[in-house]
Amino acid sequence: MKKIIVFLLLTAMMSGCGHDRPVVPEETMSAILYEMFLTDQYVEDNPDIKAASDSLNVYLPVLQEYGLSRDDFETALHYYLHNPDVLGRVVKDVRSRLEKRMHELDSVLQMPDAGAVAAVDTVKREHSVVEETW
Repeated sequence: MKKIIVFLLLTAMMSGCGHDRPVVPEETMSAILYEMFLTDQYVEDNPDIKAASDSLNVYLPVLQEYGLSRDDFETALHYYLHNPDVLGRVVKDVRSRLEKRMHELDSVLQMPDAGAVAAVDTVKREHSVVEETW
């Protein structure tokens, strides 16, 4: 989480141009940030990956999945940071997605034979992730 915030702030400071409309639509930006949070949690929960990962490069596959370069993301981020109402909607959606995921994992873990299912799931069930994030 801390890596994402630092990354977002650094990218915003490096971006210089303003836009009157988003380069990346709200729904896509929400999906990207959601996946970045999941990636960040996965890295935090896996010390071997954490030690080998560059804090900024770990998010590049997420951007590539959406056909974006780092520059594209920085431009989009600049727009959202300068439009707090729009960013607020994106953040609200990301939080909703994270909470939904948390509830899904809670439901799976309460099922019979949940131990086997939980061992397959790579995202840990921690209520504090969502609560600490927002």
